[in-house]
Amino acid sequence: MDRQRLALYRRLAPVEWISQGGAALMAAAHPGLAPAGSLSAPVGDPGGFSAVIVAGEAWLRGRGCTRVLAPMELCTWFPYRARLGPFDYPELPLEPRADPQPWQQAGYAELARYDSTRVQHELQLARFAAAEARVAEAGIRLRPLRLRQWERELRRAWEICQTAFARAYAFVPLPWEAFLALYAPLKPLMEPRLVVMAEDSEGQVAGFLMSLPGPDAPGGATALAKTLAVHPRAQGMGLAQALLAHSHHRALELGLPGGLIHALIHRDNASQHLGSAAAQLLREYALYGRELAPERPA
Repeated sequence: MDRQRLALYRRLAPVEWISQGGAALMAAAHPGLAPAGSLSAPVGDPGGFSAVIVAGEAWLRGRGCTRVLAPMELCTWFPYRARLGPFDYPELPLEPRADPQPWQQAGYAELARYDSTRVQHELQLARFAAAEARVAEAGIRLRPLRLRQWERELRRAWEICQTAFARAYAFVPLPWEAFLALYAPLKPLMEPRLVVMAEDSEGQVAGFLMSLPGPDAPGGATALAKTLAVHPRAQGMGLAQALLAHSHHRALELGLPGGLIHALIHRDNASQHLGSAAAQLLREYALYGRELAPERPA
């Protein structure tokens, strides 16, 4: 792990980079789910994965942690989840690559399941045909990201995320500086017209949908929906559907006919219901966990 990223984590919580048996991983006391901790995906010699997981668990016990989530770098803002398959679809931008086997072999239980699915533009546009007009009547304006005002736009997205995701699984508030550092690598990947900002009549951001150009696949190039958030004050008017419909329109205009990918959605998340019943399952992912038995006295 590069020093800059490790330094960012250490500003948020107790963190340690642990090496054992030719393998290494990061252990962290979770900043919002005490007494839980997390272990990142192990790297290095697979023959040492078991030993380094044990070493990571010992470090967590020493910090008072009684359970562990894995694979996870600190918390859900950062890379987490293991990729289960199937593997016949091209790799997605920013997709987790962690192998589930080290955790399964170490006796970890599956805590949560996630899916990436692809929805055809025509299906969703038919479902949400009136969504954009409905929110416009309510005084909501949809516009693209202003890339030249990157930090200002990102800060508005950060403010939405703090409230929109407050009840999400394993969510913790993220300081603005950390959010900025997290999203900075995405800037070169952005197509501003695929990022939809929703503003109310007072110019306040009520929600946003951050999409990226996705992989080329059978049916043509795709768009990938990374983050969809609606402020609680704007919920109940169909804004999420309007953001999706707007994104489908923009993807078609930009020559991305292969559909919109809903990436890494928790199976119990309300966002799952925004996808069509005819959505194509691309990949499954899992988060694992276990209780940490107290260390026996010598």
